Amino acid sequence: MTMKKLKDVNWNHLYSFYEVSKEQSLKAGAKEMGVSSSTISAQIKALEEVFGATLFKRSSKGLTPTAEGLKLYESVKVIFDEGSKVLEQFSNDVVGGYRVSIGIEETITNDLATDFASQYWDLYTHYGTVDTVRQPDSHILYENLIQGNIDWGI
Repeated sequence: MTMKKLKDVNWNHLYSFYEVSKEQSLKAGAKEMGVSSSTISAQIKALEEVFGATLFKRSSKGLTPTAEGLKLYESVKVIFDEGSKVLEQFSNDVVGGYRVSIGIEETITNDLATDFASQYWDLYTHYGTVDTVRQPDSHILYENLIQGNIDWGI
């Protein structure tokens, strides 16, 4: 099958690939999605056929992403991270699952920054990755918040 439009993509297969890649395990990806490992395996094989590429090297040690698999993961991660943010806007629950960036102004002491980031990390890392980025001054921090380059700022 040749894909010419987004409608040609089976998004369930793509999401299965994403979860397996994120969890780095077929079994863990299946558990996260609430389906059997054989279902996920079949969906990934179907996706490989559609793309005409092997996405994982299969061995007795498990799955290892190929170069094509890593490239696809980086692309779909952006899509599903943004999808999680959209869901969170319309939900009373924390959806998470996406990378969060905390901008920390240079004038904030390391102790205070570490304390804040640690508390945030403890509360939210199970929802996704937490990154900290030092910002030279409050104006740049503010601009990065406004432009959406960082999610939180101190």
